[in-house]
Amino acid sequence: MPQRIHHLDSLTIDQIAAGEVIDVPASCVKELVENSLDAGANDILVEVSLGGRDLIRVTDNGCGMGRDDIISSIERYATSKLQHIDDLQRLLSRGFRGEALASIVSISHVTITSAEKDGDAPICSATTLVAEGGKICSVIDTQAPPGTTVEVASLFYNVPARRKFLKSPAKDSQDIIKTMTCLSLASPSVSFRLIVDGRQVIGVTAEQSEPLNARIRALLKDPFVNDSFDVRHTRDGFSLTGLIADPRHARSTRSGQYLIVNGRYVVSFPMSYAIKAAFGTTCEDGKHPLFALHLSLDPSSIDVNVHPQKKEVRFADEEWVRMLVQESVSEALFGKRGFSTSCDASLPLYSQSSASESNEDVFSAWRYAAVEEAPVMAFEMAKGTSSSAPQCLVVMGDVALIKLPRTSVFPLAIPDDALLLLDLRQAMRAVVFRDFENSSSELRTELFLVPISFDCSSQEAALITQAIPEFEKIGVIVRSIGPQTFLIEGAPKLFLDIDLQKFCIDIAYEGVLSSHDAKRAALHKRLATTYVATMKALRFPVDPDVALTIFTRWSQHDFPELSPDGKPCYSQLTSSSLKEWIVKGVK
Repeated sequence: MPQRIHHLDSLTIDQIAAGEVIDVPASCVKELVENSLDAGANDILVEVSLGGRDLIRVTDNGCGMGRDDIISSIERYATSKLQHIDDLQRLLSRGFRGEALASIVSISHVTITSAEKDGDAPICSATTLVAEGGKICSVIDTQAPPGTTVEVASLFYNVPARRKFLKSPAKDSQDIIKTMTCLSLASPSVSFRLIVDGRQVIGVTAEQSEPLNARIRALLKDPFVNDSFDVRHTRDGFSLTGLIADPRHARSTRSGQYLIVNGRYVVSFPMSYAIKAAFGTTCEDGKHPLFALHLSLDPSSIDVNVHPQKKEVRFADEEWVRMLVQESVSEALFGKRGFSTSCDASLPLYSQSSASESNEDVFSAWRYAAVEEAPVMAFEMAKGTSSSAPQCLVVMGDVALIKLPRTSVFPLAIPDDALLLLDLRQAMRAVVFRDFENSSSELRTELFLVPISFDCSSQEAALITQAIPEFEKIGVIVRSIGPQTFLIEGAPKLFLDIDLQKFCIDIAYEGVLSSHDAKRAALHKRLATTYVATMKALRFPVDPDVALTIFTRWSQHDFPELSPDGKPCYSQLTSSSLKEWIVKGVK
């Protein structure tokens, strides 16, 4: 019988490995920049074109390589960062497997020029290696500045299956911007420049004073510039530093979360959950807080060798790390006397009245209206001051307790002696969803006398720029006036009560408007959810008059029982149910 098992040839092996390490152009950028950082570079320039598939060039001023090292660098499992298996226990370098360059060379045209430093000489003896499809084409001696330049052209040219499944060049460029943002946050003492299709989108110099926080603010802009909390916590070999944004800036995705562990950007859902738990009830259910944090631990307590692209890590004592992360963030938000964060994060926000007197100074910091303009509702206020009108007795977080007038007839199955528990966010979602459904295909734009100007991060700028034509379809006029600066020149009257900057960023991240295959109802559902999340009037604490206004808007739409995502808008509180709770409490 013919032999069924056979050995793969070296090119196939390399291309399979490349699929694990270099799956998209951003992965190639990440590996090359990490090599530059491990080479001791403090100035790194990255240039890409056509989303990286046409060209990726990384130039650094690191230690450089000699002729023999350049030749060895493109071989698999050839590395200067690891010698023995025991070295995995205390890894401090970004890369270590020796697979990156070999994988890149096997699927592209690569040119490497490197020169070792020769005192203070600006130009030194150098070597240029040209390789294609895993094979060396030439190695020549030349002259070059100290450092290394790696040029990758025609990425995936010989792997059509991989190239076929690449996303658009614009999306690949956005991924590269996100990758460079993470790498820049991880190394605040290094200067970075990123040029995409001839335009510089990232340009940060080595930070001197408070390098980490300065780098975060330079890259991520608002809300980290004007509305964030400083995290500084050190204990038993554990250190957590960085910035967390005010919870009202939370997003429906984790796009604004950056966690650096021992100088390496990683994704850690347990740590993300711990940080969300630290916010307690100040962060709405279904939303994710924004943060940029550096976590430092003993390298022997972290396993970085659990993912081919080193995107994930494992902790030897994950529960201990999670506890300290949650404690550190809670302390930054509320101080050491802040309320417990062990509560259920799915509950509504605390109200001012729910805080004890001893914590009054803690909660006073959360009076948003004291630090910015008071919320302006885009509709007429309706105050229930008489017995013939609804009355808001109290607002607890985003739930209002409303007393209905006995003289009026409401199409709600609520007894005369009952109180209405209105979920303000769900009710507004139902209202706004119906407003969008009843509006014309193009909402009428009201131009602003004074346009709204805002800055954002490089990644956000790329997303917003791409979404500008789509914003116009819903009546929001956005214009770019700089690499990371935009003007909002107009919006429909319906949008006057929301934080338009946050709305534009959230919508751009979710890509709702650009989903051409999305059904009209699904689009309006997402727009309504984002609209309500950015309403100024629903920021903590919610004014009772605002609650009554929302009730009025809700009643004008015939009291919808469910929000667009199927959640109830209201419930009832009767004397009998209260008695049942009292009896259960006594037992």
